[in-house]
Order: sequence, then C-alpha cells, then structure tokens
Amino acid sequence: MPAITMLSLNQCFIVVLLALPTCAASAQCIQVVIARHAEKADDGTDDPHLTTEGKARAERLAQILTRANVVALYTTQYQRTQQTLAPLAAQTSLPIQVRPVTQTGPKVQAVQLAQEIMRKNKAGTIVIVGHSNTVDDLTAAFNATPVDELAHNDYDSLFLLQVCEGEHTKVLRRDYTTAISASTAAGKISMPREKY
Repeated sequence: MPAITMLSLNQCFIVVLLALPTCAASAQCIQVVIARHAEKADDGTDDPHLTTEGKARAERLAQILTRANVVALYTTQYQRTQQTLAPLAAQTSLPIQVRPVTQTGPKVQAVQLAQEIMRKNKAGTIVIVGHSNTVDDLTAAFNATPVDELAHNDYDSLFLLQVCEGEHTKVLRRDYTTAISASTAAGKISMPREKY
C-alpha cells in the first residue's frame, strides 16, 4: 500500500464531503465535522493539556481540513478541546468559540449548539471538537442517525455530516490517520463507506 501523504488525506476529506448526499436545492446545507479532542495528558487534573502525540494529531487535523472551507470552530471550555483546534484556528484565522458543557449538560448543550450553528451558518464547514461522551449527543442534535459513545481510548474517529435544514442527516465515520485509504489508480481516491 502506498504511503498516505497529507495531500492525499486532504483529497480524501474533500472526496468524502462530495460523497455525502446532496440536499434539495432550496435547503440550507452545511458540512459539520465532529471529532473528539486529541490525546490528553494523564496529569491527575480535570483539565489536562494535550500530550506530544495529541499535539501531533491536532496538527494532522488542521492539515486534513486545509481545503474544507472551514467557517466556524467550536469547543468546550477544556484546554484539551481548544488545543486540538488551535492549529486549525491559526491556519484559518478563525476564533475558537467556546461553549461550556457543564452549564447545561451534554445533551442540552449539543442541541443548543446545533441550533446556533444552523442559525448562524448558511454554507461551509463547521468543526466541533468535543469529548468521548459528547460526540454521540452532537451527532444526534443535528438530526443524524445515532452513533455510539466513543471508547475512552478512541481519539481517531472523525464524524462527517451533511446537514440540510428539514432533512435527516447522514453520518460518515472516518479514521483520519490510518483507515483512510488513498488510491492513485486512475486518479481516483477510494474510501471505505461506513454509515451510522
């Protein structure tokens, strides 16, 4: 298998966004990328920072989303989520919009965030970084088929949503570091489909 380069990962991501179902012409449609924060330090605190591996994953996420027309970035109040989006924020010159999860609880916060995103964004890609126990609530808040709560050690899943107002949202789950397979045969990029 050929080595996967950042360019091929970028191409794969764009292909995935294009492969998502097309919305009706009159519907408001946006793309939403939901990820769990990158690897965190085990420092015994409630708000650990990212490890060296986590910082490298955050850089990879920014590289993958280079050409994704990112228009908004959202995280929780914890430094691990903000540090995961920091390279993308620097790359896009977009502010990280913090939405504290503890004020309302994860389910209510997810619904409020989804409503805010749909109200404020008419096009483009919105990136949300949450936690292993909030990704499922976030996908559900966008009217998507439910996904399972992430395992505590799963830092590698990306959820790609095509969200169209008034329509059921389809979710594609991807592994953005190792499971994305790129094929240069005939100029095509191949990605396995996995729906939730």
